[in-house]
Parts: sequence; structure tokens; C-alpha cells
Amino acid sequence: MAQAESLCERAHVWARQGRYREAEAAYREAVRSDPGQLRAYLGLGLVLRRQRRSVEAEAVFKQAILLKPDGVSAHLELGGALFEQTRYAEAAAAFREAIRLRPQLRAVAFSDDIFAPPRPWLEEFCARYKKEIGLPFLIWTFPRMVDESKIRLMKDAGLWACTMGIQSGSDRIRRECYERETSDEEIIHAAQIMADHGITRNLDFIGDNPYETDADKRATLNLLLKLPKPFYFNYFSLTYFPGVDLTERALRDGYITATDVEDVAQKGYHLWGGALLPSRTTEELRWDVAYAMAVHGMPTTLIKRLLAAPRYDRWLPRLAQLTRRGIDFARLKQRAVDALAGRPHLLWMYWANTNRDDAFPSGPDIQPNFDSSPLSTVRQHRSNGAQAAAPVSLPRQPPPPAPDVQSPALG
Repeated sequence: MAQAESLCERAHVWARQGRYREAEAAYREAVRSDPGQLRAYLGLGLVLRRQRRSVEAEAVFKQAILLKPDGVSAHLELGGALFEQTRYAEAAAAFREAIRLRPQLRAVAFSDDIFAPPRPWLEEFCARYKKEIGLPFLIWTFPRMVDESKIRLMKDAGLWACTMGIQSGSDRIRRECYERETSDEEIIHAAQIMADHGITRNLDFIGDNPYETDADKRATLNLLLKLPKPFYFNYFSLTYFPGVDLTERALRDGYITATDVEDVAQKGYHLWGGALLPSRTTEELRWDVAYAMAVHGMPTTLIKRLLAAPRYDRWLPRLAQLTRRGIDFARLKQRAVDALAGRPHLLWMYWANTNRDDAFPSGPDIQPNFDSSPLSTVRQHRSNGAQAAAPVSLPRQPPPPAPDVQSPALG
């Protein structure tokens, strides 16, 4: 059993690095070592899905269900594998069983990859999903993949929220570090389309990049100020994965050592973010505070005057503390608003879709930059005459589940 656990840990690291073949081999060895190891089956099925081998993944998830018939994750993943094979009725049955087993699951997250199907497939998906599943859903996308006609179609089928990777407000950093050719105009346009149709935006940025200059950070601040409010702001700390060009470059340039690379550091297990923490340097805090103020709707003039103020750095520890309290208040406010409106909470729905063994968040969140709920109010933006869409109608939220031990995600 200990050998199987060790193999699963190794496979999990490889899967997070995109080394799916190696992860697959380790999970298969774990299954041979301990045929009753549920985690190995779930992990193996996930890496097979990532390799677009949904028929093989289906068989693995069915085996996982035999081991634990009331395991929600296996039913969810089986539904995904069947859906990829266009076996929609069977997929719907698997999703319904997952919902029966986990009543807190009130939205479906399509989180395996960028959700950018061709129009004919999307039309069939929306029609079948609305009829056979009927729950609000969440997707991951990329700015250039946001098309207003497709967003309108998905909104009618139940699209509720969208996670979009932006990474940086600096065109140079996006291009040179993250191989993203997207312009600010394309990012703002994509966010605007979703805002106009009432889609909740969950936007990912990456900090702690040694190649960023003050000009790059100011560009990120300017982009945050221009994006339509409100939106969730996920500010992650740069993680150096093995074999990635940016990692090799940082090693050559002396910014990191081999112990900072993720196969050794494993930073992603304990910290994605880190902004506003007391351990941050003055230089890091000055931008952490400015970004948070921009996200939460503080006036542009005030933020820029603070950055230019000679005493700003002296005020930073107190400002960072106040900003942390403001973010905590924003989270409480968002959860209260969601409860009053009968909506599920966005973070909880991500958790319900991706966590294993029915674990739900409880107590302080160890990822301080995830679920940076919006404090700012909705600003009425319009583009091309679009009308603001009504919010997705959701069933009443059940009481929170009892706290449970969080199991590590396998993907």
C-alpha cells in the first residue's frame, strides 16, 4: 500500500507538469501494486482523458465506481469521458448520479482544457446539455477564443462563469515569458463580451516574475483598472516547471536554482499565491496593494497618487493589513449576497467539481489569492449595443456540508 501511495504521489507531480505518459505509467504500476487503490484509478483516468483517450478512461472510471459506488469524482469523470465520445445520454446519466450523491453540486465545471469547440459541436452540446443536465456550468477559455455569438448560445444553455488566463498586463511579458500574443484590446474585448452577457469572470494573473520591470507592473495595473468590474482576481505566484523554456531561461540567468524547480520545490502543494503576506518585500507589497485596490474598484487617481507618494513605502505594512481585511470583507460580502440570491458560491462549485472524497473548504484558505471576491459593484458597460443579461437562475443553496479532510486533487 505504501508503494502504491508513493507511486501516486510521483504520478501526481508528473501530471501537473504535463508529463502524462510518465504519470500514466506510474498510476498503472500503482494499480498493479494495489488493485484496491482508488486514487490510482482516478488519477489514471484523468491522465488518459488529458491525452484524449476517453474510451480507455471510461473503462478505468467504471472500475473506480466498482471500488467505491458512492464516489462522486468517478461518476463526474465518467460523465466527461462519455461526453467526449458524444454519448450524451449516458453522460447525462453519470452526471445525474454524481448530483444525486453530492447535493451540493449545483454547477458543472468543464475544467480539463480550453473550452473552444467548433460551432456545430457547440450547438449540439448546448441543446443537449440544457435538456439533459440543466445545471449552470463553468468553463476555462482564452481571450482570442471568446466569440459573442458562442457566448450568447452558451448563456442560454446555462453558462454561469468563465475562468480566463491573462497572466500579465504587459504585452512584453505575455509574449516573451508566457508565449501569449494577445493584445490588451483583445483581453478587454473578451471580458466586455462576458460582462455584457452577465457571465461571472474569474481572471488569472501571474506574479513574482523576475523578468518584470516596474513598467511591466504598471501595465498590469493599468489593465486591471480598464477591465469591466466586478471580477474575481486570482493572482498566482510563478511556478517553475521542469523542461519549460522560462524555467531554463531563469536557471541560465541565475534567478533560480535547481531547488526552485517544481519537481523539487513542489510549491504548488502549499502556496499558489502569496500577495499581501507579511513575508513580502516592500517592492512586492507596493504592487500587491495597488493591484488589490484596482480590482476592488478604488479610483484610478487615488491609486496612482499613492504609488507616487514619497511616504507610500512607509505606509505599506499598514496598507497591506487594511487591504487584507478589505479582501476578507469582500469574501464575506460575496458569500452573503450569493446566499440571499440563492446562488451557489463560485469557489465552492470549483471545489465540488474538482476535489476528491467530498471535501469542501472550511476555515482559512491557504491560497490567499484565490477567491479574491469582488468588492466593487457592477458598472454598466455596453459594447455594440448589447443589453445586460439577467443572472443565471439557480436553485436554492443547501446548508454548508460538515467540514471534511481535504484530499489532494489528482489533476
